[in-house]
Amino acid sequence: MQLYGVLMIVVMTLSTACGLTCYSCVTTEPEHCTNTSICSGFLSRCFTLKKNGFIITGCHDSGLCSSPLDCCREDLCNSVIPTTTPTITTTPTASRLRCHTCVTTEPESCTQISTCPASLNRCFSLEVNGLITKGCQNSALCVGPMDCCEGDLCNSATPTASRLRCHTCVTTEPESCTQISTCPASLNRCFSLEVNGRITKGCQNRALCGGPMDCCEGDLCNSATPTASRLSCYTCDINHDFCIQRSTCPAIANRCFSIEVKGLFTKRIIKGCQNSALCVTSMDCCEGDLCNSAIPTVPSAILLLILSAIVPSHCS
Repeated sequence: MQLYGVLMIVVMTLSTACGLTCYSCVTTEPEHCTNTSICSGFLSRCFTLKKNGFIITGCHDSGLCSSPLDCCREDLCNSVIPTTTPTITTTPTASRLRCHTCVTTEPESCTQISTCPASLNRCFSLEVNGLITKGCQNSALCVGPMDCCEGDLCNSATPTASRLRCHTCVTTEPESCTQISTCPASLNRCFSLEVNGRITKGCQNRALCGGPMDCCEGDLCNSATPTASRLSCYTCDINHDFCIQRSTCPAIANRCFSIEVKGLFTKRIIKGCQNSALCVTSMDCCEGDLCNSAIPTVPSAILLLILSAIVPSHCS
């Protein structure tokens, strides 16, 4: 108590009839700190010191203001009387985005609605292997297969009629490709890809369509069964003497081709499907089913031997 009395004497002694007005007290109860003092001319700051549960306020020299002193320079700026805490509303502000939020395999069951944090300014939908995820997202993170949109509840709980639908499968039997998927909004094409007899179908972005990938626009345009309009060509590589394999070409391949590759003692023929724009001088391209005949145009030595072996002999 002697310490507190001395501190109060010091505070009051430093106060004179002119200068800054500050709260002056030594207390453990801030609401009781209502006493004020007028500071002497050289004391140009009010201060507050909180230590060991005690609050000390008064006048101070600006040159001596440093931590842990909290100094200020306006009249009565060192008030420690608690102010009424404003009521924090729990209702969403009009500016906060609301999105459908769920993880489900049944889009019609996605009825939960969430108010997004201020940093998340987009709603999103993501479908991976039939699992649908919806929620809030930041526009900077909207990438790849994630379908983002702007506006309250824009990631509708049920698929919209405007979404593209495509046949989806990985198979060697095209007639078995009957699964249908609704594409994310970012994927605006259906595709078919055949590699070594293995057929892949699904959704794709038109910017990624090219090469052997056959893309088309419109619901279920990547038909589950091969279309009759596809070109058929004989297909073989340099390792085969006889080219009898037939293949159905991708839609982008509108020509059959043959090309002769000469070795030191042999000649080989490569045949297959090609796009007319890629037919070069050394490549023999033709139009029409199986126009690149299975029999090489230049007989090889092996073929001549086989032909001579099957010719009937008239020798006695």
